[in-house]
Amino acid sequence: MNPAKNTLSSLVILTFAAGVAFSQGSNDPDFDLSNTNGYFYFLLAGKNKCDRKDCEVGITLLTKAIQLKPKQIDPYAYRAWAEYSKGDYDKAIADYTKCVELQPDNFNPYIYRGFAKEKKGDHDGAIADFTAIIKHEHDPTELLIGAHDNRGHSKIAKGDLAGAALDFNEILELKPSGPSADFFISDARNEIEEIKKPVKK
Repeated sequence: MNPAKNTLSSLVILTFAAGVAFSQGSNDPDFDLSNTNGYFYFLLAGKNKCDRKDCEVGITLLTKAIQLKPKQIDPYAYRAWAEYSKGDYDKAIADYTKCVELQPDNFNPYIYRGFAKEKKGDHDGAIADFTAIIKHEHDPTELLIGAHDNRGHSKIAKGDLAGAALDFNEILELKPSGPSADFFISDARNEIEEIKKPVKK
């Protein structure tokens, strides 16, 4: 059994962590990349630094973007991912929480905040975030399947094997499709088989 694997397809990462910079669109009157003191300059420059694993500089640039537009979700999301990548889980959790506050109906930050909580050993906190997604999502989206998968692994980590089995069985019942379907189905089947094995004493 593999507790707390923090599994999620690159598709969801693309739509939230890597694609958020264009959520406002280039029609924004402030979209001027020639302005090296402007919000979009700091946002995209910070993103590019983070993409190149230069997280320290990226975080500094994204912080400047936040100072210019503190009510935009994009720089918080990028900065949170950079902080998570560095292992600064408390800071990542704080930034993902800010994303939730800014866009309460956007449930993508919950899965990343759940990852960070799991990394800190906060299994109950991670389960609560994954559960929030499950309660909101009704179609078998990658986000919903990923939430069940990660909640299952978090339950394994805290010793709730019966609860974990319910999540993995739910994945099979949802019959996911899409680029990561085979992965999630295979993972669910493998974990169910592992849970069924007698505990070695």
